[in-house]
Amino acid sequence: MTRPLGLYLANLDLEAQHALGVAKKIRSQMAALEAALGPVQLAYPSGGRVLLDGEIILDIGESLSARRRTSLYGYYERIGRDGAPWDYVYLRYGRTSAFVLRMLARLKRANPRLRVFIELPSFPYSTEAVGFRDRMFTLTDRFFRNFLRHNTDRIVTFSHKEIILGVPTIQTDNGVDVVALEVTPQPPTVNAIRLLGLANLSFWHGYDRVIAGLAAYRAAGGSRPVVFDVVGTGRELARLQHDASRLGLEDVVRFHGSRVGAELDSIVAGCHIGVSSIGMHRLVVDTSNLKSREFCARGLPFVIAYPDRDFPPAFPWAFHAPEDDSPLDIGALLDFHAGLAPGFQSGMRAYAEENLTWTAKMAPVVAEIRTLTRA
Repeated sequence: MTRPLGLYLANLDLEAQHALGVAKKIRSQMAALEAALGPVQLAYPSGGRVLLDGEIILDIGESLSARRRTSLYGYYERIGRDGAPWDYVYLRYGRTSAFVLRMLARLKRANPRLRVFIELPSFPYSTEAVGFRDRMFTLTDRFFRNFLRHNTDRIVTFSHKEIILGVPTIQTDNGVDVVALEVTPQPPTVNAIRLLGLANLSFWHGYDRVIAGLAAYRAAGGSRPVVFDVVGTGRELARLQHDASRLGLEDVVRFHGSRVGAELDSIVAGCHIGVSSIGMHRLVVDTSNLKSREFCARGLPFVIAYPDRDFPPAFPWAFHAPEDDSPLDIGALLDFHAGLAPGFQSGMRAYAEENLTWTAKMAPVVAEIRTLTRA
């Protein structure tokens, strides 16, 4: 039987520094699809260019105006202009517009056998919009997304919804490149217990809850030194820095800025507990957090504060905080860490290798592609 040819569409500059994490995820997903099904081409914009499998198929310059035009409509207008030789398209969702709809319609007209899969990780997602420009795009999206169902075969979701926007879903979760993440021995606990926050800082990460928890722990006479290492930049950085200063915690809340490579690995290796997103309730979304999975693959126990299929309450290596804005209970967190059974890191790693790889997470997608393309 002929192996299907796929196209992965991502309207995101995968060469940009801020997109390195997303680019890694996309290439891991592609590797899983290729291993199971066959070749997958990749199309994405870079500056004012559009690349398909590394070949420049559109180039309107490198000015700011050119980059914006490419991202807004040039990318979608160029894809499918020469036909649609693929058996399926996997589209990383970036909100809907008239240009997205026209692209999908053109692809389907060119190849009626083409199957379209759209990855929509969180839904509803309107609460993620921050800033005037973001909210304007969201309003546009709310109108045009109602027409997605006409040329979309399945929506890939990390939520529990069976139908989204009138389209049947494939339910799965985020995965990680487990092999690329190393397990480092837990550092000694004779000094401070170090908590790790690692993110492009946004309000839904809930790191303000950690800072408030540290203040409450200190006010209650907590005797064990606890340090919070915050790695990353973003909209929430100034607020978090203000909170730490206001509460007199500059000595125990450390802001490292953006770190990659050996610098990042060194910070992670010095920490005892990771802090996943503990403010997801502020978004009112049903999604799957990547950071929890990375912590698990690294053998780093972590804090979680939202329902997750991969980390139910019985999962022994995650501390479940309340889904609200209350300060993180530092004392209870320390008791959780002290109660971990010896050898827990190997258990976490084994769990990640079996359950959290992109091969495992893309399996439901692969099965549906095979069914719909008769591959």
